[in-house]
Amino acid sequence: MPFPPGPPSPTLYHRLADAVQVLIENGTLRPGHRVPSVRRMSLQREVSVSTVVQAYTVLENRGLIEARPQSGYYVRAQAGLRAPKPQVARPMAQPSAVGVSDLAADFMAYSTDPDYVPFGATCPHYSLFPNKKLARILGAVGRDDPAMLGRYAMNWSYPPLAREIARRYLQTDTPLPHDEIVITIGCTEALNLSLRAITKPGDTIAIESPAYFGV
Repeated sequence: MPFPPGPPSPTLYHRLADAVQVLIENGTLRPGHRVPSVRRMSLQREVSVSTVVQAYTVLENRGLIEARPQSGYYVRAQAGLRAPKPQVARPMAQPSAVGVSDLAADFMAYSTDPDYVPFGATCPHYSLFPNKKLARILGAVGRDDPAMLGRYAMNWSYPPLAREIARRYLQTDTPLPHDEIVITIGCTEALNLSLRAITKPGDTIAIESPAYFGV
C-alpha cells in the first residue's frame, strides 16, 4: 500500500499515520472497523513494531482511532460529521437519453452502502422476515432431498406451492386454477413475461414515475 503523495513527514511513523488517516477519510476504514494489528501492520509495511505503535499513538491523538483492551485498535466515530443537505431536484425541460444499465449498476452499488436508504426499491428490512423459521425449513428440505441443492430445475411451478397460492386467492374471491399459476424468480421476470405476452416490438408502454429502477 503506497504512502499518500505530497511532501513526506519528518518521521516514518508520521508517514504511516498519514497513510492510515487517508484510508479513514476515504471511507476504506469506517467507524467501528478494526485497524490492522500492530504486528500485521509491521509485516505489511516492513517497519518495526515500535514504528507502528508510534503511528497509532499519533492517530489516537488526532482522535481517529481508539485502543480497546485485549482487542486492538478501532476507528472512532467522528463527532460532528453530518451528511450533506439534500438538494432540490431540477428536472430537465427536455427528455434525455438515459443508460438503464448504468443506472442499475449505480443503484446496486449504493444498495450495499449502509449510509444510503434504498428508496429506489421496495426492499423490506431483513428483520421483518421470520428468518430463523425459514432457515429451519430450508435445512429440513435440504436434508430430505440433498440432491436438490446440486441439480437444475425446470421453470414450471412447484405444485404444492401453486396449490397453496391458489387457495389463498380464494380468500379474495378470486378462483384461480393452480396449474395456471406461473412462479417467477422475481418481479422483473414477471414483468418481462407479461410484456412478451401482451406487446410486440415497437409498442409504447406507459409507466408511473418515479418507479422501480428495473422497470
